[in-house]
Amino acid sequence: MQSFILSNIGAVFIVAGMWLWRNRSSFAKSAVFTMGTVERSGLQMGRHAKMKVSFDALDGHRYSFYDEQGSYVGPIIAVAYDPANPATAYTVRPGWIWFDPLVLGLIGGVFLVFAFFVR
Repeated sequence: MQSFILSNIGAVFIVAGMWLWRNRSSFAKSAVFTMGTVERSGLQMGRHAKMKVSFDALDGHRYSFYDEQGSYVGPIIAVAYDPANPATAYTVRPGWIWFDPLVLGLIGGVFLVFAFFVR
């Protein structure tokens, strides 16, 4: 029973990683890349703060969004946004497409290995 539970947990992590990779890579294919301005970044009152980023879209409007990745050092940062809906935007960092899905897949793999040995 334990191996069944561990293998299912592993499968969920692997499927989540595959879904996230597919979602981010398809977004990147249609996204517009530009440079944004970091308006607020860093720690606030001892807790991790979101980073506020603003950018100018092709339609001439300025959009802002909050990045969950936290702090960044520097006044500008690369941004990818959906041209059909510029409010949907992400900061572009090394590995932004593949890093999180890879971590989820590795966690799933660890659960599958444990499931194999727990029989």
